[in-house]
Amino acid sequence: LIGLHSHQHATNMDKLSRHEQLSEFSKNLSKLNHILDGGDGPILSMSHPFGKFNASTFDVLEELGVEVGFRDNQNTTDTSVYRIPREDHTEIIKRMGR
Repeated sequence: LIGLHSHQHATNMDKLSRHEQLSEFSKNLSKLNHILDGGDGPILSMSHPFGKFNASTFDVLEELGVEVGFRDNQNTTDTSVYRIPREDHTEIIKRMGR
């Protein structure tokens, strides 16, 4: 399963306008679809770069057909369809002592 993350790995997605976010995710979607040559179907998932998002992010994701999004932490108090908890790789590496 391959999902969106953004085109340029924006560190400030929460500060970008709706138009800028649409551009970031649309470019990412286009590139992935090109690489996968259509693949096994639509790209329906994503994870938020650096856990950053705002209300516009969810509108953009819905517009692009994304069905599920993952946050960058295990916070389980806010688990809407676009904020599902996940374990970030940097936390796993820290626990490994590297």
